[in-house]
Amino acid sequence: MDMPDRAKGWDKLIRIVLVDDEPEITDQVAGYIARFYEKRGQGRDAYKLYVYRDGKELLQRFPSRADIIFLDIEMRDTDGMTAAAKIRKANRNVAIIFLTRLAQMAIRGYEVNALDFIVKPVDYYSFELRFVKALDWLSRFQVQKLEITPVGQGTRYLDFADLYYIEVFGRSLVFHTKEGDLTMNGRLKDMQDKLKGAPFAACNRYCLVNLHHVRGMQGGKVLVREVQIPVSRGKKEQFLARLSAYAAGMDTGGEG
Repeated sequence: MDMPDRAKGWDKLIRIVLVDDEPEITDQVAGYIARFYEKRGQGRDAYKLYVYRDGKELLQRFPSRADIIFLDIEMRDTDGMTAAAKIRKANRNVAIIFLTRLAQMAIRGYEVNALDFIVKPVDYYSFELRFVKALDWLSRFQVQKLEITPVGQGTRYLDFADLYYIEVFGRSLVFHTKEGDLTMNGRLKDMQDKLKGAPFAACNRYCLVNLHHVRGMQGGKVLVREVQIPVSRGKKEQFLARLSAYAAGMDTGGEG
């Protein structure tokens, strides 16, 4: 399988967490990870693997700088969904991929911004698709920053992962971020041009949404974190197309 260019170029040390109470699953996925890097001509120095047997152990020993988590949903003591919710409070950027025997169990992954899921038994092709998707997401999302100049604050650099959505009010732009709201002078069109190629899309004339933080759609509105934002009739088709492409790992950052 040909990997996306972004995945090929992801050369930093990847910290991978693998959590499952079935030893044969952790052994299998660990083998798949090693096989993936061998195909790229890399060895164990390209990644660091942490293996835990249940959600309780994960929460006790979770590495805060983890990049990717393969997480079983159904486990003793602390199930994967509960563990993921707690991890999200400490690490908003980690890519979570659920492991499950029932696909319908993974639907709740939206609650914790899960990137994807794999149905057991895990085959190498399914693993590789999700792993490439995670590497692609890391390369185009986690490491990128947006330079802005908030009023009275000088230049700031926002991690894409920390920026939820951008609104325009008159001649000002408001950046809704993890740390709170920031305001600067500017036009939304200029900001949209600046973010071309990034996972941001316009849901109406006044708002750019970070697709990673979209939790769903309801009644003509998009749910971004805990905020409902109207999707205009003129932007709906294009916005939904971008959202679907992003969810499938195929968004190219086109107009939107």
